[in-house]
Amino acid sequence: MRRIFAGLNVDPSHAGGDAPMADLLDLGVEWVRLGFKDSAGFGIYDPAVNAYRAAGIKTLMILHYETEPGMPDKDAPDSEWDAYIAGFAARCRDIAAHYGPNIDAYQIWNEQDHPGEEGYEPGITAAVYGRMLSAVVPQIRSVSAATIVGGGSSAGSASHYQDTRNHLGGTLPLDAIAVHPYGRRPENDWPSPTWFFGPIVDLIQHYKALLNMKVWITEMGVKEVDIDNDRDKQAEFLTRTFAALDGQAEVLHWFCYSDGMVPTFGLLDDESSEKPAYQAFKSLPPMVEPPPTSDWPKLRFFSEAEFKRPEKMDHNILIFMDRSREGYGGRLYVTSSHRTPEENAAVGGHPDSLHMKGQAIDVIPLDETFDQGFMFKINRAIMREWEAIKQPGWSLELEFNDLAGKRHVHVGIAYDGRPDRLIPRG
Repeated sequence: MRRIFAGLNVDPSHAGGDAPMADLLDLGVEWVRLGFKDSAGFGIYDPAVNAYRAAGIKTLMILHYETEPGMPDKDAPDSEWDAYIAGFAARCRDIAAHYGPNIDAYQIWNEQDHPGEEGYEPGITAAVYGRMLSAVVPQIRSVSAATIVGGGSSAGSASHYQDTRNHLGGTLPLDAIAVHPYGRRPENDWPSPTWFFGPIVDLIQHYKALLNMKVWITEMGVKEVDIDNDRDKQAEFLTRTFAALDGQAEVLHWFCYSDGMVPTFGLLDDESSEKPAYQAFKSLPPMVEPPPTSDWPKLRFFSEAEFKRPEKMDHNILIFMDRSREGYGGRLYVTSSHRTPEENAAVGGHPDSLHMKGQAIDVIPLDETFDQGFMFKINRAIMREWEAIKQPGWSLELEFNDLAGKRHVHVGIAYDGRPDRLIPRG
């Protein structure tokens, strides 16, 4: 049984990387990883993302230098980088808002610690990467509950992540860090005791020990020339690598689907014929348990236990109220969340109440009385957050009930284009 999710690098914008759904399902792919290229845009990625979601395949989307063209030189002045980062952060927010829950994770940049080579220079300083994370992560979190992981470290050392963390005051604003452990052997003596740079597990443990964070492998693979031009050995390398990393990382995204993406890393050759690595990927052991079906968003101030039937709650209202709670600054107690029709009727709810759709939450303050001062503060926080999160077709339902024995703030989000409704009662 396997304890690491099996992912695959694909590229819907490229004929050689646009993996057909039939192949992904045949392989048993659980995650796909793809980069958002500005040159391709939503017209290319929307059908692919929607298809992955419908098939139950999770998506990790890379936001990087091809998402926002015009990346400055690595040693460009701070003013150039800050201008670029501002545009990049805005673009990331637009993409995250566009895809909503259809993207499960975002990766911020790619190989930020790469030293550079002819035709490929993604590397940026730790100081710039720190400012980038500070700008981009809040923008994504304002509209999406997706997991956010760092760019895939390719330098064989955690030092760039450590330096970035130092520039940010000791904390990386990420859910996980990512590593690209190319050239690492799956076992001490295989393919040989001197093959390239050392065991892969040693490297992953190095990152975990120094950063104390979850690790994702967002690229790993081997080209044929580095494995004696032996395709059977390339397949064995895949099998052994997944086995070595079992329990060491959250997910392993193999690089890549086809030699049409990058010769000769693929599971298919450049004529789209299966290589032995295709069958090796397909033959990976099953997961210890199925991938989780709950997509409960990452909330800072509310727990799943505070909601009746949390699985029926709309994610946008949860995220909206969590961020409104942050702006308010005090503790809130949930008095009503999802209701069945019977429960709604019993409390005199509106026949079309948003509570029955999981799109409304009622709260009261825990640290102060329910008075004009509280209502002013919570209203200010809610309206400020609403301006940041609302999308076309969304409407806000906000009710302040100050009647004795029934005091609460009711907050709901509707998606039917109705006008916003502000209802004071008292």
